[in-house]
Amino acid sequence: KRLEFHQIESAILSMRQKYNASAVVIEVSGVGRAIGNSLLKREGTRTWMQPVDPKLGKLERALAQTPKIERKRVYLPVSAPWLETFENEIASFPMSKFADQVDSMVHFLGFLDLRNRWTIDLTAYRYHRERPF
Repeated sequence: KRLEFHQIESAILSMRQKYNASAVVIEVSGVGRAIGNSLLKREGTRTWMQPVDPKLGKLERALAQTPKIERKRVYLPVSAPWLETFENEIASFPMSKFADQVDSMVHFLGFLDLRNRWTIDLTAYRYHRERPF
């Protein structure tokens, strides 16, 4: 969805609850910084919010994660209401008007590189410790 600023925080909280997410990756630059700061005022947020402050541009961050995709280590569902839009945005990057979903995917893939308490128990780490992704 394309949300107005005032809708984003409640959408994050709603989706976290709906999917029982133990971690939520939030880019804390630009608008994300304000949203992250607002979320941090809520009790318990530090236990699940994973802030990311990017040092590179969107294209450079995407290029850094491309090997995972090329090695076919990224899986998408066969069918989902959002799948066509997502695939179109990925396929047209970096020339597309929108790149939020690309950026979100790239941040998530970077989050997997952290090998922290949220990611260490993923199947990919258990069975492919030397090169999980």
